[in-house]
Amino acid sequence: MNDIDEFFVAHESEILKIISTLPRFFSSYDFHKKFRKKFEKEYVLMLYVEGGKGSKGIFQRVHSAIGNHLRDNSQNYNIHKLSKKEGREIDRVERENVFGDKESEAQIWKKIKITS
Repeated sequence: MNDIDEFFVAHESEILKIISTLPRFFSSYDFHKKFRKKFEKEYVLMLYVEGGKGSKGIFQRVHSAIGNHLRDNSQNYNIHKLSKKEGREIDRVERENVFGDKESEAQIWKKIKITS
């Protein structure tokens, strides 16, 4: 388990609250924005730690680790990672990454309804 996994496990209830504020279909960008707002200091620390591993791709490595955690623990968060094809059918919005570069594809997630 890496530091980001440990952070997410320790803050699972807060992560669930972030997810609850997102629409039924949401992008990784949507999640990252809310996550950064809630955990600004911790997010900067994650970037700092990754920066010690090399100067290129720091944001990508942190965002990838967050996405991998969400994917690997999707049942805990009641979400499902859509395939790229499914995501394109739902979301065709062009976005800018943290550097202002245009990116057309974002990972799309779907909230799963829990039935009792």
